[in-house]
Amino acid sequence: MYLNFILAFYLILALPTMQILLNRNSENNKNLSRAQRYKQSILRIVLPLAALFTYMNVADVGFAELGFDVPVSIVGTWGLIAAFSVLLIMAVSGLKPKSANDKTQKKFLDQVNQSEIMPRSVMDLNLCILMNIILGIGWEILYRGFLMFMLTPIIGIYGAIVLASFAYALAHGYQNRKQIIGSIISAFLFAIGYALTKSLWWLIVLHIGLPVISAVICFKAFNSAANAFRQSDISDGHPAA
Repeated sequence: MYLNFILAFYLILALPTMQILLNRNSENNKNLSRAQRYKQSILRIVLPLAALFTYMNVADVGFAELGFDVPVSIVGTWGLIAAFSVLLIMAVSGLKPKSANDKTQKKFLDQVNQSEIMPRSVMDLNLCILMNIILGIGWEILYRGFLMFMLTPIIGIYGAIVLASFAYALAHGYQNRKQIIGSIISAFLFAIGYALTKSLWWLIVLHIGLPVISAVICFKAFNSAANAFRQSDISDGHPAA
C-alpha cells in the first residue's frame, strides 16, 4: 500500500503548491466571509488527516510512533510546563485592560476589518477557536508526527527537519516576505523541538494556544475599541454607526 507515500507527496508538494496559488489568486476569495474561510481551512486539514488515520489502521502504526507518548516523557513534561507558562504569560499580559486614544482605536479597527481571519463576531470567534483546535492538532500530527516519521529513515533526522519545515511553511502560503520568514522560523523551531523531545503534546498545546489566545485578545480589543469609538462619536454629536 502506497498511501503513506501519496500522503507525504501531498504534504510536501501538492498542499504547499495549492496554498501558494490560492494566495496569488486571493482576489477570487475576497468575497468569502470569515466563517467560510474558517470552514475551508478545517476541510483542508481534515481530508489528509482521514488519509493518515486510514494508513495508520492498515499499516498498524500506533499514535506513540507519531509523538503521542503515554506516559509523557520527562522532556515532554518539561515541554508542557514551558508551553503552559508561555500561554499563561501571553494571556495575562494580552487580556489586561489597556487605554488608547481615538486615533489608535480607529487604526486598530481598520486593521481588524482588513484582516481576513481575525474574528469580529461571537460566531466568528467560536469558529475560529474550533478551527485552531483542529489545525493545531492536524498540522502537528501531519508535518511533525507523520512526515518526520516517514522522512527520517530515508534522509536522516536533519534532512527530515529541513524538508518538513520548508513544506510546512509553504503550506501556509506566501503573503509577503515577513510572513514566509516567520513561518519558516516557527516551522524549524517546532521541528527541532519535536526532534529533541519526541513528544507532540507540548507542541500541540502551543499550536492551539497561541492563535486561540491571540484571537480572544483581538476579539476583546476589537469590541472594546468599537464601543469606545461609538461612544466618542455620540459624545461629539455624530450618530453611532
